[in-house]
Amino acid sequence: MTDNTARPHPGLDLGQKKDSRCCDHPECSAEGQHRAPKSRDRLNDYYWFCKDHVRDYNKNWDFFADMDQDQIHAWQRSSQTWHRPTWRMGARAMGAMGMDGLRDDLGIFEDLAGFAGRFTEKSAPDPGKSTYRAEDMRQLAVLGLDESASITDIKNAYKKLVKRYHPDVNSNDESAEEKFKEIVNAYHHMTSLKSGSSE
Repeated sequence: MTDNTARPHPGLDLGQKKDSRCCDHPECSAEGQHRAPKSRDRLNDYYWFCKDHVRDYNKNWDFFADMDQDQIHAWQRSSQTWHRPTWRMGARAMGAMGMDGLRDDLGIFEDLAGFAGRFTEKSAPDPGKSTYRAEDMRQLAVLGLDESASITDIKNAYKKLVKRYHPDVNSNDESAEEKFKEIVNAYHHMTSLKSGSSE
């Protein structure tokens, strides 16, 4: 025989009294409806207070009690990443961690030639990325060169341009004189830069 007795929905409150707890404040018998963490190290462990006592507790609560300024700043920095460990981004940071710090549980990178080299300190520079600053590039342009120029290219370009714009050849031409000064400055800039490099 089928039981057709109506049963209340499990989530429906039909006026049943829930188990109540007393306020955790000593000598208070009011109902404890408001929770408050017991300490900074036990944020998921709570006291249960009545409304008046939770207000008093919150008024005197100091999360950073017993911490100095350095500890407070360290905690605040760590909170930006939810207190989880982080590492600096980039190949150099990965190189410091080493290949042993990388996990490849699925074997995705096993067949990639040169994969390890991407994460080491000695990885080759990106051929498409310039090692010169903007000022260096500007001085190269004065000499009519690009970043692939060697010290020999710089010297050859300098000799050619000095002959063309020398004041003795261009008497009373102020623009040629200015150009000549730019060429000399660019030459000195680039030769001092190159002498400081391994080339």
